[in-house]
Amino acid sequence: MFATIRGEWVRHENESTLQYVGRDLHDHVAVPASPRPVYTLHEHWIFEQLKDSVHPRGRLRRTNVKSIGAAHSWDTFIDLDKLDLPCEDKRSLGSIWTLPSVCTRAIVQLYTGADDLHELWEVDVVKYNHFYPRGFCLPAGRSEVAWLDADTILVMSTVGGSRHQTASGLPRTVRRWKRGSPIDNAQIIFQVHETHLAARAWCDLSVPNEELVFFTDVARACTSQSYVGTRTGCGERLPIPNKATWIHWNTYIACFLSEDWVVNGSTFKAGTVVGFCLRQTPLHIASLVVLCPGHGLRTSLFGKSGLRLLFTRNFQNFVRTFYPNDEGDWTEAEGQMLFDCPAMSISEVLDLGGGCDDAQLLLAIQGPLLPKTLYLAGRSGITWVEGSSCDFDTSRFGAVVHTTFALNGLPIRYLEVGPDRAPTGEAPVCIIACGLATAGPEYNAALAEHWLRPGAYLVFVNNGCCEEGEYRERSAPVGDLHAVAVDLVKRGLTLSAHTVVMGARRNGATVATMCRTSQVFFGAFCSYEPDWYDARWPSGALDPRTASDEEGTSPLLILCGDGRGPNGIDRHELHARIVDKLRMCGYDAKYFGCHKDGSMSSSKQWQIIVGFMRKAVEWAPENNVPHNVVASTSETSIASETV
Repeated sequence: MFATIRGEWVRHENESTLQYVGRDLHDHVAVPASPRPVYTLHEHWIFEQLKDSVHPRGRLRRTNVKSIGAAHSWDTFIDLDKLDLPCEDKRSLGSIWTLPSVCTRAIVQLYTGADDLHELWEVDVVKYNHFYPRGFCLPAGRSEVAWLDADTILVMSTVGGSRHQTASGLPRTVRRWKRGSPIDNAQIIFQVHETHLAARAWCDLSVPNEELVFFTDVARACTSQSYVGTRTGCGERLPIPNKATWIHWNTYIACFLSEDWVVNGSTFKAGTVVGFCLRQTPLHIASLVVLCPGHGLRTSLFGKSGLRLLFTRNFQNFVRTFYPNDEGDWTEAEGQMLFDCPAMSISEVLDLGGGCDDAQLLLAIQGPLLPKTLYLAGRSGITWVEGSSCDFDTSRFGAVVHTTFALNGLPIRYLEVGPDRAPTGEAPVCIIACGLATAGPEYNAALAEHWLRPGAYLVFVNNGCCEEGEYRERSAPVGDLHAVAVDLVKRGLTLSAHTVVMGARRNGATVATMCRTSQVFFGAFCSYEPDWYDARWPSGALDPRTASDEEGTSPLLILCGDGRGPNGIDRHELHARIVDKLRMCGYDAKYFGCHKDGSMSSSKQWQIIVGFMRKAVEWAPENNVPHNVVASTSETSIASETV
């Protein structure tokens, strides 16, 4: 049924939501183009991909690792805006895969602007805007690659017909493609069931004189089975849990466990990081040990400089480093605190190598008052490298950390960002549940420009306040959000009717399914990959309310992408089920379908969500909050200049 009506359903829901938000307000919320550089490490080179108002299609440039931090310079090798493409050509830069060791060639994705499809092109990394039309190129599809050598790649692509697609519209096969041959002649060396989500593969060259290829059968989100083999095909299955997040280097593997793991009669608890050595013939685990609690683990890096684990707890960022040896033992180096500044979060981390004493990390830092900035972190301290321009003047704003307490007595720290002045008690406040447990406050031009500047406040709640070793799958539980909302009202910052809660991804589901309808909470759920399945809707998960129980209900705005959902369920169908379920339980659910085919950009998403939040609290940009009244005490105060 949904297959025939989903287009009409989306159009109807979009129209209804726009009427609620107000077209004039929606059109008024214009989001300026904001630079969002993305940094990746390829051998001895740091690559920067940038899209901004000057380079809307995208620019790629690189600099040598050895020169970073000094008077380094960038060499641009792709700038699509200099190719004089016609206006109707919507192609823009996507991901990039470089040829190992030499890094002279690369394969880049070019998004076509239609249905989240992209082409693949082989390019020269040394020459400027040099594409190889007879190189490894693929037409529009959903495609990824992995280099084996200069003349051979592994291809995960939907190009080639239905036999290469899962029911979710993602790559089903891994093919070995030789240079000079058509893609139709590429040999299939790995394949997953058509009802599974996708097939993945990559090559590892860290073991001397040995080439290992890892294959992954992604059955559904966060659930997969991995195998180790060679370029000829898949071999034995890796003996690790299906829901573990793992990283490897050489013959060593580190896993973050999201569920208990029983090995040889010993139980390794969920929420811990374990390490072991992988032995061949037959494939088995040797010397399995617990490295540390995994609470607050943000990202992990594994290479010659050891296993680097970046943690975020209580809005503080620090690194723990472990070194494995041939006997299976792991030695931990002295921990390293990075930034003790809650208004910052680390969006990207690159391991520049080095030994125990001279290892360096390149950090991309950003925050609600700070555009993305590069820093070098080593044993000797933190060094500024370069930064991008800010979208608006932040001199009138500040960031303050407050502490309140949950019902169980545990402290909850939250970051308040807003005008650097005393509040009135009626300021609109947006409480942001930071998604997964490791997420921190990150800069967003639309929210900062159109929520902070007119006089409203942003409040970030992070799950980094749990006791050491305590593991929670979701961050910022609803009880924590409620405690923060109550504390804001007690402090005189706002009124409950002027408070909104925005949850994204998994935490958006938490807000929607667990939060009782009240004057305190309004849930906004924005995600391209909603982690909502029928199994996530147990009896009693939603609290049914009627008009007689409450004076009105809390509206929910769900912003979703286009495409197909998990296990072949079309996302529109999935979203229709969710919205219908919410409405049956008494929620005033609003929906807006943000397409990934170019008809709805990420800026448009934020235009809608900011407009919707203003509507919910009956606030418009011109209704600025006066500068007077209640002063606020704080645990930590950070002026915008120090940020």
